[in-house]
Amino acid sequence: MKKQKLENEEIAKSLETNPNLGNTVKTEKETTQMTKDIFASEEYRSAFFEYVTKGQAMPEEFRAAATSVTTDNAAVIPTTVLNEVVRKLENYGDILPRVRRTQFAAGVAVPTSATNFKATWQNEDAAGESQKMATGNVVFAAYQLRCQSAVSFQMDVRSLAAFEAALIGKIADAMGVALEEAIISGSGTARPTGILSATPAAKVDATACDYATLVKAAKAVPSAYKKDFVFIMNEGTALNFATMTDKNGQPIINAGIVQTPEYRFLGHDVVLTDALPDFDAATTGNTVAVLFDLSKYMLNTSYDVDLVEYRDNATRAKVYDSIALVDGKVIDANGLVFVNKK
Repeated sequence: MKKQKLENEEIAKSLETNPNLGNTVKTEKETTQMTKDIFASEEYRSAFFEYVTKGQAMPEEFRAAATSVTTDNAAVIPTTVLNEVVRKLENYGDILPRVRRTQFAAGVAVPTSATNFKATWQNEDAAGESQKMATGNVVFAAYQLRCQSAVSFQMDVRSLAAFEAALIGKIADAMGVALEEAIISGSGTARPTGILSATPAAKVDATACDYATLVKAAKAVPSAYKKDFVFIMNEGTALNFATMTDKNGQPIINAGIVQTPEYRFLGHDVVLTDALPDFDAATTGNTVAVLFDLSKYMLNTSYDVDLVEYRDNATRAKVYDSIALVDGKVIDANGLVFVNKK
């Protein structure tokens, strides 16, 4: 087998050097090198590090590779860094790990089932009645999610690992915060459409953060959606519920004065977010809590993250500007319940 492989390579080389023949024939070794991800190489990562931290121009072969990906940027974030950003985003906070993640191309209509089938009892010889499945679709756009981070003029980055860790952390944190906020309260204009923009199955009025409010809200969730819903609210609202007491004045949630309260109400997790107002600060009619199965929210993301670098003359800081394409929508609001302050 090895001998045959060597013979094949020799034949390919002889064909390549023959001036009487047409197109070049590439050997297996050359093909492998061409398909290798240049942005994942140690050489590219080091060159990218020197470019960002010291302003040294990227080597010619790397500039050519970057131009083939995007014509108006000087460098592309290395693949290893990008993969780590994606990994961190997938596990960021309490909301992103729970939503449904997809990577459809922008403009694709994703079908969603709008009808659940029902089984019915009937007599032995009775004719069955067929049921049509009504289907709708969700179309995702591609909204730009931009992250800008800066390295101060005085900063001394001592190693490639430290630089990449800092870059990963800044990009993932900035994009994670923006994504979680958009999932809850996005307007749908130049950003994803948030849960608050969907039409809920029910609305519950709340005059206080008490046990009766929790039970009333949970009752409003349809039976088919009760298993997997979570309470979504501001931590201030959750702390108000944590002060509930029994008829003897003893706290129902007893975590002790030195422990962090375990936010879990009626057997369901509590997801904290600053995208909803604190109950005390909310005005009448504001949604202060949401009961929802977050897997019914679809976040469609294209991680084509690039990098533009420029100098802020006022602060002498280098600013790094990264962009990703994202959209998201509620795909099933039948189990969605809003709790509004009354």
